[in-house]
Amino acid sequence: FLLFFFVGFGTTLFFDVAQNMVVIPPLESLLGLIFMGILLTIAIVLVNSFVIAFFGPLFGISKKEGSVSALLLIPLGEFAVIIATAGQTVLGPQEATIIPVIAFFLVVMSIIVFQPLYKLVPLHQKLMQKIPTPFKKSPFLAGHTPDTPKQRNVKKLLINGFVVISMGWMALLLFNDLPRFGIPIFLSREITTLLIFAIFAFYPVLEAVRAFKKIPG
Repeated sequence: FLLFFFVGFGTTLFFDVAQNMVVIPPLESLLGLIFMGILLTIAIVLVNSFVIAFFGPLFGISKKEGSVSALLLIPLGEFAVIIATAGQTVLGPQEATIIPVIAFFLVVMSIIVFQPLYKLVPLHQKLMQKIPTPFKKSPFLAGHTPDTPKQRNVKKLLINGFVVISMGWMALLLFNDLPRFGIPIFLSREITTLLIFAIFAFYPVLEAVRAFKKIPG
């Protein structure tokens, strides 16, 4: 999916619908968009660090643990591009052509800087220690005890059961809309939908069964 998504997005990145052609922005505009992507990447690093340092103690997260979490949240995925593309409909013509490009540069730059920054975890942890922490650990977490094996298995059973039910509902939607897609299928609509559901629901069903067997009587 990601391969086809980014190939499709990349081929239409500079496509102007009004002119029905690919329009490459001038070099000055590209450099400005790249600079904007760099600023937003720096903002992501700072916001992640400050938010986790500020509010982490409320959830029992130390600054040392929060440092790793802040770094892991730096790289953005395809959803940033999807959200930016969806936002084109509420923007003006000029902004609508710029926002997907900025999102693309932001995804690329956040992925590029992630690995070097992750290697500097000790330095980032020292910097995180200097950020003031206005909140203390929540009193609700003071008496928290770890879940028992039975509780963990019950949670696992419920989560995987919910996933299976959700996939079943999506399979029903697929069954109803399959003729509208115009995709040639070799089997009947019922068998095709059942096969797709079985492929995607196999693992959560298996995990739910394993969790159910491990629940003590």
